[in-house]
Amino acid sequence: KKLKRFSEDIIEEKDGRKRTLQETFGDMGIGWTDLCIDRLQVWADKSCLHRFDRFNNKYSPMGQNELRTIFLKTDNAMGGRYLAE
Repeated sequence: KKLKRFSEDIIEEKDGRKRTLQETFGDMGIGWTDLCIDRLQVWADKSCLHRFDRFNNKYSPMGQNELRTIFLKTDNAMGGRYLAE
C-alpha cells in the first residue's frame, strides 16, 4: 500500500541525492503488483532466537536488508514513520 500510494516519499538521502520509495523498489526490480505475503520471505522460528546473523537473514523482507531498514526500523532517514503507521 505504501509503494502504491506514497511512492514519491523521500526515504533516504545520500551524498545530497534524495531517493524515493519508487526508485528504491525499481532498483530492486520490484513493483507494487509483485508484493504479497508469500513473497516477503520473512520467518520467525526457534533457529533465529540465539543467533543474530540468522535473525537478520530471516527478518529481511524479500531478502533485502534495505526493506528492513525502511519499514521495520526507527533509526532510518524517515524516523521510523512507516513502522509507526
